Amino acid sequence: MTCVFRTKLHVALLIATIIVATYGPAEAAVLFSPATLAPSTANLQCLVTNVSEKPVTIQVQLIKTDGSGSSIVKDTTPIVVPAGRSINSSELTTGDVAYCKVTIKGSKTAVRGAILVFDTHIGAIVLQLPTT
Repeated sequence: MTCVFRTKLHVALLIATIIVATYGPAEAAVLFSPATLAPSTANLQCLVTNVSEKPVTIQVQLIKTDGSGSSIVKDTTPIVVPAGRSINSSELTTGDVAYCKVTIKGSKTAVRGAILVFDTHIGAIVLQLPTT
């Protein structure tokens, strides 16, 4: 009986090893925007668009940074974004510095992202920097 159990265990481990070796773990790509200053009349926003032809799982984080460290201000958690659609993570105001972190389940070529500075006083985007 012990011999049969060990044989079944070995077969199960062999099958699991073959599956992982064949398909590999789920790959995640990570993109970052430059750290950007929000003027006193502006919001910072992370905007990410799925430019692929199929749904993509994306997580967008707006991360505040200063001389003593960084902290996540907004986090979309992983969300499935349909082809051609966008998600937005915002906002941070009044002289803060922050950057966007975009995590994609799959290839980073599936998305385009940017950090936007939206001036609330004039109601327009005044700066847009891409994620890389």
